[in-house]
Amino acid sequence: GEDGALVDHEVNARAIAVSLDRLRRTPERVLISGGRDKLVALAASIRTLEPTTLITDEQSALWLAGRSA
Repeated sequence: GEDGALVDHEVNARAIAVSLDRLRRTPERVLISGGRDKLVALAASIRTLEPTTLITDEQSALWLAGRSA
């Protein structure tokens, strides 16, 4: 969701992924995302995953900076 909580979606049953707990324990977490339609998801992912490295576009970076200011 927008708050960073996991969403129970039908695609989860068909996807193979590392558990969120294990991902959070990983020392290096790289988040790559950008684009106007992904801003809310990007912000939620940052709250949930606390990435050590973020790679994004300039527009998204400016939006995030303005939102957290």
